[in-house]
Amino acid sequence: MASYRNENIKDRVILLDGADLEDCQVENCELLYEGGALPRMVRCTFDNSSFRFGGSAERTVFFLVNLIANGQGGEVVVEQIFKDIRRMAASVKKESTRGEP
Repeated sequence: MASYRNENIKDRVILLDGADLEDCQVENCELLYEGGALPRMVRCTFDNSSFRFGGSAERTVFFLVNLIANGQGGEVVVEQIFKDIRRMAASVKKESTRGEP
């Protein structure tokens, strides 16, 4: 599990599974989440960085894509999932991303 405190992280691939980032500036990085332990990201900024999903997280994304592409009413279902995610996020402390229900 990687741990970063008060760091400027640049031009790297960061594996997010179980990672702990606090007060970091992340720039020009690729952040990879593979569906393992949730990362903790507190007071971090992300500039010109991208998030990518692998493993079981990627399969979940593809499941949602297939719901939209192939299922009748799938787009409505996926939009409701995102509405629920937004609602849950609003109830989680803003300083942490460990938002398991």
